[in-house]
Amino acid sequence: GAEAELQDVVRAGEHDPSLLRAKVAALNALGKLFIETGEVQRARDSFAEAIRLLPPDARSLASSVHTNSGMLALRTGRLADAETSFRIALDHDRALGSQLDEAKVLTNLGIVAYHQGDPDRTRTLWHEALVKHRAVGNAESTAVVLGNLGELALENGDLEQARRRTEASVELKRTLGQPTAEAYGTVNLARIALRTGQHDRVLALCDRVLQLLAGDAGLAVRATSLLLAGEAHEALGDRQRALHTLSLAADTARRSGNPAVGTVSLARLAEIRAAAGDLDGARSLLDEADSLAGPASSRIVAVCARGQLEQLAGRREAACAHLDEARTLATQLALGPAADGSLAVGRLERTLGGS
Repeated sequence: GAEAELQDVVRAGEHDPSLLRAKVAALNALGKLFIETGEVQRARDSFAEAIRLLPPDARSLASSVHTNSGMLALRTGRLADAETSFRIALDHDRALGSQLDEAKVLTNLGIVAYHQGDPDRTRTLWHEALVKHRAVGNAESTAVVLGNLGELALENGDLEQARRRTEASVELKRTLGQPTAEAYGTVNLARIALRTGQHDRVLALCDRVLQLLAGDAGLAVRATSLLLAGEAHEALGDRQRALHTLSLAADTARRSGNPAVGTVSLARLAEIRAAAGDLDGARSLLDEADSLAGPASSRIVAVCARGQLEQLAGRREAACAHLDEARTLATQLALGPAADGSLAVGRLERTLGGS
């Protein structure tokens, strides 16, 4: 197979100095292969050996090795290592005058800054990447970065900027014939419409998402669209349709294996059931949400739903304790005002009268 062939090149390079560049390229390719197969340590070892052996004049190869090493570090949560690798790759790309590769690395550095909780630096890096992607006519990456900037604006409450960026991204994805990517962007347009109270538009956009996705493609996106549609039905006062749609969202999230969407769907379903008087059913849903072990950003929604449940059960002190827990988590995560967790905190605060 591919691994055996690459290992043959590596072994040949051990005995023939003229094959050094080929050996480094093979180690780089092995590292990428091990990333795909989930063999993290083998990937790290391959990239480390490739970096150790890099010829000083092999800038293009060096850029590739450091970029791939950075991607591995990013995937495994080693943000400082990822940033270091991407910065080295960026230096090589600039020396080579490769705007396309430079734009890709700037995009990755923006992702690192995003995960480091630095929205201003994220925005700056993605803007710089966007200019370069457009300059070289890379429509696919332009669409991705526009979508990233739209999500960033949405998270930070700049809904008009979020709408403009996301609409531009969706239009490009439609032109490129990428229905799954278009569906993802359309979900974000539905998020924006929900935040601005355009509930009928939310439902229309969510219908569009379901039309774009065939079979089991994009289950997590499908689940998110159903979640947003359920939220819109609830806001329009149609509780039965809200319950039905949120149940579909939870089922789809289970099938997708996405704990974040599943946790939020179950928590919102629990809130609405609790408000309708089904406290036991709501509690059971929240127990399931907890078992999914979703990320902290989605667990905030479940914590707030428990607060709503405690308040409805007449246990105000317990409800306030859940509010305090949710506020602490939201502060630790530096959530933007439009994040699901921030909105859940706001709902519980209103229920408790601003406690």
